[in-house]
Amino acid sequence: MTAALTPAADPTSTPGRGGGFTRQLAGNVAAMPVGGLPPAIVERARQGVLDYIGVAIAGSAEPGARISQQLVAEDGSRPTSTVLGTGLRSRPAGAALCNGLAAHSQDFDDSNPWAQGHTSVSVLSAALALAEELGSSGMELLTAYVAGVDVAARIGVATGPGADRHGFHLTGITGAFGAAAACGRLLGLDIDGLQGALGLAATAASGIKGVFGTQGKHLNAARAAVEGMLAARLVDRGFTAPDEAITGATGYCAGFTDTWDVARIDERMAGRNGMEDVVFKFYACCHGTHSTIEGISRLRRERPFGVREVERVVLRIPPVLRQICMIDRPTTGLTGKFSLQYVAALALAGRDTGPAAFTDEAVADPVIAGLIDRVELVDGEAALAARAPTDVLVELTSGEQLSASVNAVDPAPDAQLPGQRTRLEQKFAALAGPVIGESQAAELAAAVACLHETPTVAAVLRLAATGRTAS
Repeated sequence: MTAALTPAADPTSTPGRGGGFTRQLAGNVAAMPVGGLPPAIVERARQGVLDYIGVAIAGSAEPGARISQQLVAEDGSRPTSTVLGTGLRSRPAGAALCNGLAAHSQDFDDSNPWAQGHTSVSVLSAALALAEELGSSGMELLTAYVAGVDVAARIGVATGPGADRHGFHLTGITGAFGAAAACGRLLGLDIDGLQGALGLAATAASGIKGVFGTQGKHLNAARAAVEGMLAARLVDRGFTAPDEAITGATGYCAGFTDTWDVARIDERMAGRNGMEDVVFKFYACCHGTHSTIEGISRLRRERPFGVREVERVVLRIPPVLRQICMIDRPTTGLTGKFSLQYVAALALAGRDTGPAAFTDEAVADPVIAGLIDRVELVDGEAALAARAPTDVLVELTSGEQLSASVNAVDPAPDAQLPGQRTRLEQKFAALAGPVIGESQAAELAAAVACLHETPTVAAVLRLAATGRTAS
């Protein structure tokens, strides 16, 4: 058993003269060397940027993204940053909002179990928009991205299950801290400044799970990007912030979680960087459903069966998934993304599980609705976390029983990164090609692959734009 960190007294000193945990995080961010990251971390970061841009371009036509584009198009200020997948440009905050909404709108963006949410959507939405305005190099962006994801992961691990149990959406929380760290790094803030930026992010971090199944979930991720960027930019201009707004007696951990424990960071991360726990999606739905999809798909490959042969399906799941993928019978495409029964039915029928499977029309399919009735959820061991395996049992009308156990939420080890890159390039082409054209999408993917050598991020992002505007 580990000892939980005791919240410190409310800070009253000038930023940089006090603070424990927050200052440690700031020191980590400030010390991260540009050009000195391990090659495997740089490769993971390049893959993260590629995947993020692809899902953002594909999501740029989604209704929520279009609404945000209309808002920023009405802003008459000097535009400096690209709204991905469109012909729009905006101030960095507007681009971060639009790109964050787009990148999360199909629920196809990566996850980070350590951060308990989606890290790239918030960190990169903020960092890319700001890096473009600042004229930052590709390696400066990658370093800021890695630093931001690491901060989000550390806070997520220390937070424990308490915040999620109380109804908070951790993407909107850890994402704000990660975005603040990444933007602070791009702005060249010193340890004092980074400490202040994280302190301001603490007061802006928020998001509830009650919005799941609506565009409000996308807003949680996008708002975290905007608030994190704002925190860093305010401190850069001299805005004051508390020394320890994370672990202070009236700070973040006191208000959001009753399971705060910094000792978990060493136990679970064991000296690794948060980027090492980024897990990419290959199905356009909640990551908690992916083990179900892969389990059923494996059984169909090993012993092909038809829809009429399915008598009963039992999913033995980590109990925490009932709080995440909790919609038993979805009525819209968005709610389908958070339904274990619906994705199980898709997999049983051999249907595609990309964005097209999560429309209002797809959810209303009577074949899928009939299969949903045959899916039963059973709790696994209570101690198991969301990244534990899902056990799938398919009972056929013949009495034959098929079973599989799959964990689809573990990151790829270093040795598998080349194969993962291939899959991500295929995903990117499928998502970005229809929006910006196959040739331009291929050129963009090649540019991201060389991002660590690119003098300015802006040169890459120009390839992610089109002549299309919001209407």
